[in-house]
Order: sequence, then C-alpha cells, then structure tokens
Amino acid sequence: MCARRFTKVELGELSVDNFKNLIPIFKKCQIIALNGWGESLVHPEFSKFLEMVPHNGPFIELTSNGVLLRDDIISQLTKLKSTLIISIDGATQETYEQIRIGARFKKVFDKLKTITKIKQSSGSNYPLIYIAFVAMRSNITELPSLIKILSQYSISFLNVMFLLVHGHELEKESLYFYPELYNHWIEKSRLQAADAGIKFNFPGFFAITGNNCKHTGTENLHRWLDCEAPFQTALIKYNGNVMPCCVSETSMGNILNDDFNRIWSGSEYTEFRRKIRTDSPPRECLDCHHCQTQNINNIHTHIKILQSEKL
Repeated sequence: MCARRFTKVELGELSVDNFKNLIPIFKKCQIIALNGWGESLVHPEFSKFLEMVPHNGPFIELTSNGVLLRDDIISQLTKLKSTLIISIDGATQETYEQIRIGARFKKVFDKLKTITKIKQSSGSNYPLIYIAFVAMRSNITELPSLIKILSQYSISFLNVMFLLVHGHELEKESLYFYPELYNHWIEKSRLQAADAGIKFNFPGFFAITGNNCKHTGTENLHRWLDCEAPFQTALIKYNGNVMPCCVSETSMGNILNDDFNRIWSGSEYTEFRRKIRTDSPPRECLDCHHCQTQNINNIHTHIKILQSEKL
C-alpha cells in the first residue's frame, strides 16, 4: 500500500547538524511538517528536533502510525502548537493489522488514551489529533464503526483518502471499481462523524447516473495548472537538497551550501514555477497523483500503474 515500496527515491537520515541549518527558515513558515518517506519516530534523535523548533511560531505537524509514540514525545508536543496525524485504517484488529503490517491495533488506541491523559494533565489543547484513513474495498464498511470508536477520544479531524494502487496485487482493493459501495458507506460515515462532532473530510462522491458510474481516464488531465506546491511549500531532504514538492526529485539548490532566500528566488525555482503554469510542465507533473486527486472519477486518481500499462 505504501508508495515507498514502489519508489526509487534516495533515502537517508537527517542529522542534528543538518537540522540546525533549517532553524533560520522556521520563522518564515506557517507549518513545519516533520515527515519524510517512512515513520519519523524511528529517528533516534527525533526528540532533539522537537526541542529546536519554535515554540510560539508555526504549527508543527507530525504524521505517524502511533505505535512508536513515547510519553516524552507527547509531552513535547503539548508545549508546541502541534498537530499529530495518526494513520488508522480499520475498526477491527483483524482489518487494521492486515493493512498496517507490524502495527498493533490495541497499542494504537492505548496511545490515544495516553495522549488524552497527558493533554489533560498539562492543561494543553495540543497536539490536535487528526486521523488519516486510507479507504479501500476491505475496510470501507468499517469506517462508521471507527468513527464511533474515535468519538471516545479527543479527535479533531478525520481525513479519508483513496488507496493509490502502485502494484497489481492491490488492484482489487481500489474503490474506483466499487463506486456504489463507496458512496453508500461514505455517506453513512459523514453522518456518523457529524453526530460525533468530528470534522470529516473525504474526496467526494462518485458521479453515478442510473446504473453507471461516470468513469473516465482522459478528462481534467491538466490539473497541474492549479498546483500551488512550488509557490507555497518546500521539501528539504536529509542531505539539504531543496525540492519544490514531495513528488519532484529535481533539486532547486542545497540549504547546506546556499541561503534559502536565494534558492527560493533563484533561477531553478523560477523556471519550475513558470513551466507548471503551461501546457508543458516539468515531467514529474504529468504523472503526479496529487494533481489528479481533484477528480475522483478519473482512473489515474486511483491506479498509478495505468500510466504505463493497461489494466
């Protein structure tokens, strides 16, 4: 399920010294997302990173499966304007552990209890708890039950996203092929979340006319024209390379060798932004699922492998 299994992105570990080079940039940010390709909490120095981020500045965002959350990390997050995004993809142990290999259903909810307890004891509203749910054929029917469970905790927000299929073994899990099933359970979940007081975000409903879903693979293929990523965000890798978004592997410069302001206003960034507003964008934009997810009826929103193969 994880795109990391199918990517050729070079992986590495951010050092504390390299992280220190980012501190001058933080005051310019609205959100600092301490995430990468994988589980951030496996980093042995992660608590040091939390010590170095501004305590009265931008929101600190952390995405985790929740299993490795320690009490000291939670306590640090209560002292920051922070959002903790926890991935939970099932309402039963069987479904959750089948999807999240190596994770333990009970342990994740024990962590949610611990977060609530530490927040209450510290008198803090932070971290805000967001839940991320990857919807697929095998778990969509459990979404209302998950919302019922989550209503027992201080959950602020639940975000539902589609499974993005990278390998043929998961094709049958894509809800693109089960539009009526998805629409039915997402509507039940939307109402359940409203009753529970949980903000609920989902991709929308499939367009169904009569007995047919309006499936297409050709419409709205110029979604990159609306992309704001290179205008609003920067991804800084473990080695200091500055990327215009989380998809591109084109470096705009290196923060260890140059000033971030010069990189941000430099020729590489300027040219990337110019091209993304044309019919001839950077190569990676042509195959970017982030651009295509605005139209759930487009097959490329769901099936990545169809860029080069026929189903």
